[in-house]
Amino acid sequence: MKSKKFLEDLRKLVIDTDGGKERHYQATLVYLQKNLDALDWLIEQAEKVELLNAEKDLLQAKWEAQGLMIQKLHNQAEKVERYEKSIKECIERMDEGGQGTRSFVYEKLKEVMEGTECMGK
Repeated sequence: MKSKKFLEDLRKLVIDTDGGKERHYQATLVYLQKNLDALDWLIEQAEKVELLNAEKDLLQAKWEAQGLMIQKLHNQAEKVERYEKSIKECIERMDEGGQGTRSFVYEKLKEVMEGTECMGK
Protein backbone atom coordinates (compact mmCIF):
# COMPACT_ATOMS: atom_id res chain seq x y z
CA MET A 1 0.00 0.00 0.00
CA LYS A 2 1.05 3.57 -0.53
CA SER A 3 1.10 4.13 3.22
CA LYS A 4 3.96 6.63 3.37
CA LYS A 5 2.56 8.70 0.52
CA PHE A 6 -0.89 8.60 2.10
CA LEU A 7 0.45 10.05 5.35
CA GLU A 8 2.44 12.70 3.50
CA ASP A 9 -0.67 13.72 1.57
CA LEU A 10 -2.69 13.97 4.78
CA ARG A 11 0.00 16.12 6.36
CA LYS A 12 -0.13 18.50 3.39
CA LEU A 13 -3.80 19.09 4.13
CA VAL A 14 -2.76 20.74 7.40
CA ILE A 15 -1.08 24.12 6.94
CA ASP A 16 0.74 26.33 9.42
CA THR A 17 -1.04 29.62 10.19
CA ASP A 18 0.59 31.97 12.69
CA GLY A 19 2.06 29.16 14.74
CA GLY A 20 -1.21 27.22 14.86
CA LYS A 21 -2.58 24.52 12.64
CA GLU A 22 -5.53 25.10 10.40
CA ARG A 23 -7.16 22.02 8.96
CA HIS A 24 -8.74 21.97 5.56
CA TYR A 25 -11.62 19.65 6.38
CA GLN A 26 -13.26 19.73 2.96
CA ALA A 27 -10.02 18.82 1.22
CA THR A 28 -9.41 16.12 3.80
CA LEU A 29 -12.86 14.60 3.26
CA VAL A 30 -12.42 14.63 -0.50
CA TYR A 31 -9.03 13.00 -0.18
CA LEU A 32 -10.31 10.34 2.21
CA GLN A 33 -13.26 9.57 -0.08
CA LYS A 34 -10.82 8.89 -2.88
CA ASN A 35 -8.68 6.72 -0.57
CA LEU A 36 -11.19 4.82 1.55
CA ASP A 37 -8.94 1.76 1.63
CA ALA A 38 -6.36 3.89 3.38
CA LEU A 39 -8.69 4.24 6.36
CA ASP A 40 -8.33 0.51 6.99
CA TRP A 41 -4.59 0.99 6.87
CA LEU A 42 -4.82 3.84 9.40
CA ILE A 43 -6.87 1.66 11.73
CA GLU A 44 -4.29 -1.13 11.42
CA GLN A 45 -1.53 1.33 12.23
CA ALA A 46 -3.41 2.59 15.30
CA GLU A 47 -3.87 -1.01 16.46
CA LYS A 48 -0.15 -1.67 15.97
CA VAL A 49 0.66 1.41 18.03
CA GLU A 50 -1.61 0.15 20.82
CA LEU A 51 0.14 -3.25 20.76
CA LEU A 52 3.57 -1.63 20.75
CA ASN A 53 2.60 0.59 23.69
CA ALA A 54 1.39 -2.45 25.63
CA GLU A 55 4.65 -4.26 24.84
CA LYS A 56 6.63 -1.17 25.88
CA ASP A 57 4.77 -1.07 29.21
CA LEU A 58 5.48 -4.76 29.77
CA LEU A 59 9.18 -4.31 28.98
CA GLN A 60 9.31 -1.28 31.29
CA ALA A 61 7.82 -3.34 34.12
CA LYS A 62 10.34 -6.14 33.47
CA TRP A 63 13.19 -3.62 33.42
CA GLU A 64 12.09 -2.20 36.78
CA ALA A 65 11.75 -5.70 38.24
CA GLN A 66 15.28 -6.54 37.07
CA GLY A 67 16.54 -3.36 38.71
CA LEU A 68 14.96 -4.43 41.99
CA MET A 69 16.49 -7.90 41.68
CA ILE A 70 19.92 -6.44 40.99
CA GLN A 71 19.61 -4.23 44.07
CA LYS A 72 18.54 -7.23 46.15
CA LEU A 73 21.53 -9.25 44.89
CA HIS A 74 23.83 -6.35 45.71
CA ASN A 75 22.43 -6.21 49.24
CA GLN A 76 22.91 -9.96 49.62
CA ALA A 77 26.51 -9.69 48.42
CA GLU A 78 27.17 -6.99 51.04
CA LYS A 79 25.65 -9.23 53.70
CA VAL A 80 27.88 -12.16 52.65
CA GLU A 81 30.95 -9.89 52.83
CA ARG A 82 30.02 -8.85 56.38
CA TYR A 83 29.54 -12.49 57.39
CA GLU A 84 32.86 -13.52 55.85
CA LYS A 85 34.70 -10.70 57.59
CA SER A 86 33.16 -11.53 60.97
CA ILE A 87 33.83 -15.25 60.59
CA LYS A 88 37.44 -14.54 59.63
CA GLU A 89 37.87 -12.32 62.70
CA CYS A 90 36.37 -15.04 64.90
CA ILE A 91 38.64 -17.73 63.47
CA GLU A 92 41.73 -15.53 63.93
CA ARG A 93 40.72 -14.85 67.52
CA MET A 94 40.08 -18.53 68.17
CA ASP A 95 43.51 -19.38 66.70
CA GLU A 96 45.09 -16.91 69.12
CA GLY A 97 43.14 -18.39 72.02
CA GLY A 98 43.39 -16.96 75.47
CA GLN A 99 41.10 -15.26 77.87
CA GLY A 100 37.99 -13.56 76.42
CA THR A 101 38.00 -15.52 73.15
CA ARG A 102 34.60 -17.05 73.76
CA SER A 103 33.13 -13.65 74.67
CA PHE A 104 34.72 -12.02 71.61
CA VAL A 105 33.35 -14.67 69.24
CA TYR A 106 29.92 -14.49 70.84
CA GLU A 107 29.77 -10.67 70.65
CA LYS A 108 31.10 -10.57 67.07
CA LEU A 109 28.52 -13.10 65.85
CA LYS A 110 25.76 -11.36 67.78
CA GLU A 111 26.81 -8.02 66.25
CA VAL A 112 26.74 -9.33 62.68
CA MET A 113 23.35 -10.97 63.20
CA GLU A 114 21.86 -7.82 64.76
CA GLY A 115 23.16 -5.82 61.81
CA THR A 116 21.25 -8.18 59.54
CA GLU A 117 18.03 -7.69 61.48
CA CYS A 118 18.39 -3.91 61.25
CA MET A 119 18.73 -4.21 57.48
CA GLY A 120 15.52 -6.18 57.14
CA LYS A 121 17.22 -9.52 56.48
